[in-house]
Amino acid sequence: MILGIGADILDINRFKKASKKSQKMIERVFTPTEILHAKTLSLSKREAYYAKRFAGKEALSKAFGTGIGKDLNWLDMEILNDKKGAPVASLSPKALKFLKKKFKTKNIRIFISLSDEKDFALAFSLITK
Repeated sequence: MILGIGADILDINRFKKASKKSQKMIERVFTPTEILHAKTLSLSKREAYYAKRFAGKEALSKAFGTGIGKDLNWLDMEILNDKKGAPVASLSPKALKFLKKKFKTKNIRIFISLSDEKDFALAFSLITK
């Protein structure tokens, strides 16, 4: 059963300009593990990496039905890659508890797809039970 769907598209150059103005933005939006992984990438790949994850977190917040705010913040979500390179989203204990209560189920699965092409990053998320 589908509980929530979210999608987001982001102009990578617009994100790049915003993040260059403030390193604090990167620290406010991305977990230490996400930042550590980004530092292993070349600059051009790093910008797409961050933009895709930003779009992914926006898509997840839309699937939650809450957006970013009181119930869910940027650091409550983390998007890494599995051994084969596929994106994997995980939630903080607080966010997971909120989601289980909101959807009245303990069995939650989160799917996320990220993509980029030239100037754009795209994310799609799905929450099922």
